[in-house]
Amino acid sequence: MHCPAGTLVIDTATLDLEPPPRTFDASTNGGRGYAAIVDDTGAITWHDAWDSETPGNVNTWTLVGLDGAGRDELLEQHLHIGHMGSTSSTLRVLAMGADGVPVLGGELPLANSFPKNENACESTHRLVRTGRTVAIEVTGTRDHDPQFPPADDRRCPRTGRHRYRWDGTQLTEIR
Repeated sequence: MHCPAGTLVIDTATLDLEPPPRTFDASTNGGRGYAAIVDDTGAITWHDAWDSETPGNVNTWTLVGLDGAGRDELLEQHLHIGHMGSTSSTLRVLAMGADGVPVLGGELPLANSFPKNENACESTHRLVRTGRTVAIEVTGTRDHDPQFPPADDRRCPRTGRHRYRWDGTQLTEIR
């Protein structure tokens, strides 16, 4: 994928650095992933990696023009895999700097689960074209088991469908 500062390169490999199988689910197979932005001279201007060991992380990256300004943003879906079945997921928006280095601009919680300790939450998300811009739509659900504390508002999406717009520096909810 091409962005103004270069090309986004994404690679995944198993822990022994063998090529991944045709259907590769790093969250269950164990694996590593790598993303980098490489400029026209071949220099790496930004890179990130994940390792899905427990505890570990799995990242998925996508370039998309959210605000219609002609410069793509980098979306990172981050899944954290913890001990005892705990997981959390966040969608991060990184603005592409002129120097080719993405800068965190905002994030939305997507899911959180810590079995037998608190109510869990999860969501689906999608990109929705709204004229010249693209909004992020998150539809969240939360468990409501009375024997556990409520889901954490800082780590859980809000219940229902919500759309967010990127204004070039931050995410704001579309009313």
